[in-house]
Amino acid sequence: MKLLFMTISNLNIYVKELQNSTGTEVAPKISYYPELTLDQFIFKMKHPSLRKVNSLNVYAIVDILNVDPNYQLLIAELNSAHGGRNLILPGVHFSLLMDLESAASTPAYTAGFLMNVMTNLSNIDFNLYSGSQAQRKLIFAIRDTYAISGMLVDSSHCLGITTIEDSDLTNELYHKIRLLCNKETLLIRKTTIPEMIHRFEYEQTLISQKQYCLIGHLTEHFLPEDLYTELLDEYCLNNNDLQKEDVKKLNHLTQRILETTPIHLIIYASVLKDFTVTGELDFFGVRISLTISQRLRCLKNLEQLLNRLDLMHVCVLPEGILSDHQHIAHPTLFVSDSLCYLRLKKLTPEYNICIPNKIILDHIFEEFFDDVWDSNIDKNSHNTVVAMIQHAIHAIEIMLEVN
Repeated sequence: MKLLFMTISNLNIYVKELQNSTGTEVAPKISYYPELTLDQFIFKMKHPSLRKVNSLNVYAIVDILNVDPNYQLLIAELNSAHGGRNLILPGVHFSLLMDLESAASTPAYTAGFLMNVMTNLSNIDFNLYSGSQAQRKLIFAIRDTYAISGMLVDSSHCLGITTIEDSDLTNELYHKIRLLCNKETLLIRKTTIPEMIHRFEYEQTLISQKQYCLIGHLTEHFLPEDLYTELLDEYCLNNNDLQKEDVKKLNHLTQRILETTPIHLIIYASVLKDFTVTGELDFFGVRISLTISQRLRCLKNLEQLLNRLDLMHVCVLPEGILSDHQHIAHPTLFVSDSLCYLRLKKLTPEYNICIPNKIILDHIFEEFFDDVWDSNIDKNSHNTVVAMIQHAIHAIEIMLEVN
């Protein structure tokens, strides 16, 4: 009898949930749901049309920083239905308007989350906007196909949900949201390293005070001069946007800055391991694979820099500190008092540089860096970092012997 009672109770709960998530058809191709959990909302949000990769246009308004953290990436990962994350999907366009200023999250968490989202969506045309219009909103509109909207009442529930499969009504909502996503609300400006150099933004980051770097992959900043010149010859053959002599001057400027300016460097523990095995280097935004001997020269130069430069302070960031989503390639973050920017690890160099377009976001990234630095500097001595580099050098020397 007790078992029967439990079975009936569970059935009643199931029926109640079914009623809440089934909704009512209020017009042809329009359904209304009085209340949904975020699980249910996300299930309805992931419309089959999102599997299209040739042509997909989505605008969304989501108060994503006030959503339960367990659901944030599920909502933001628009391309999760597209399979491999190494695919470049130029036909997929996704613009997201969020509310940054009233977010309850801490700056460190907000910065980490935004970096994860931008990195994870870097294989599509993704744009990020910020505005108070996103407060308590959950709205997705897929052009010509589908729309869903609701009001967020707490971190895991929403009320008044409407789904629309009428193309005319969907497009009307789509274009309304599109009007809110403009230059005034743009949160992240995408660019390239050549464009940064032409606008003198690259130099500006080098000569600024308060130099902080979070290294998610090795860049051109830490190369010896001879290896830098070798790679520059290869780079300039495939890139006519930059003058070789101008880029050479940037290397001399970088070396002088490293010698004379206090710099705080945080390196992911995975960076040296990945570089040892793959040899991938971000050279002015282009991924170049170094030979084993070139990898050895690069790491030996980095070891010498750390031993020689008194103004370079460094610590290692263990895996799992910022996010449990370890499948996401770690970005590189440059922070200074005048300009802050992210380098994403993309398969293509087009617009893999993200520059905050709002002062509030600059401050968030600064607070994020300070928080991570203060949390890890006591656990990582200079000698520990050098020992890790020496271990990587030893591994590469073994690889040279085997080859």
